[in-house]
Amino acid sequence: DHTILLYPADSKYWVPQSRRIRVTRAASDGTYTFRAIPPGDYRMTTLIDPEPGSWYERDVLEQLDTSSVRITLAEGERKVEHVRVRTGG
Repeated sequence: DHTILLYPADSKYWVPQSRRIRVTRAASDGTYTFRAIPPGDYRMTTLIDPEPGSWYERDVLEQLDTSSVRITLAEGERKVEHVRVRTGG
């Protein structure tokens, strides 16, 4: 039921249809994959039932910035990140 959002740490890339903003759903075993991500600094977080396309909105990304995890990807690097899903209040 959770969407995983990967987006650039640099807000200049927070534009509609940016190739640096990606969403995916976790598989039943909890694994997920993002492919062909340009190198750089990113933030990653989980969303519960997001409005489609809301992840391109600057105000949404600004709100998520404080609760997201920072990730740096080098050219050709593969990385494993564990994301904790927060539920409840």
